[in-house]
Amino acid sequence: MSRKAEQNRTDSDPALRGKRGQVLRDLTSGNTVRQAAKNADISRTTLYSWLKIPSFRAALEESRRAAFFGTKDLIRIFAENAAIVLAKTLESSDVSQARLAATTLLEKALQIEERDDLTARIERLELLMGVKTPAAEIREIAEATKGKPS
Repeated sequence: MSRKAEQNRTDSDPALRGKRGQVLRDLTSGNTVRQAAKNADISRTTLYSWLKIPSFRAALEESRRAAFFGTKDLIRIFAENAAIVLAKTLESSDVSQARLAATTLLEKALQIEERDDLTARIERLELLMGVKTPAAEIREIAEATKGKPS
């Protein structure tokens, strides 16, 4: 989630405006509790007390989850670009570079296939067991938010 989108989200919730919104944005962007408290001009004790408030804690977790999915999307874009570079390297006149690119592409393709197979097996087991794991919930959230503006 972009900093601007996060700002808009915290501004729309009265409980997350002002210093609480600042702390939420700081903690989501990777600042320590100490730094977030300092930036908001509050004590660490106050910040820790806010972290015990279920609505604040839930907002922080949602913000971190949204940031995580945004980062994953960015990594996917760069991975696609990297795969294109590797594919172009296959045509290199330098045989050792072409061989290394081919080996790397084949290894990654095999890893992807293995991961997809394991994911499918786990999902079938979860379905049979009637279990909703955190991974299944994250996948549901990702699917539900695909294509929605952040």
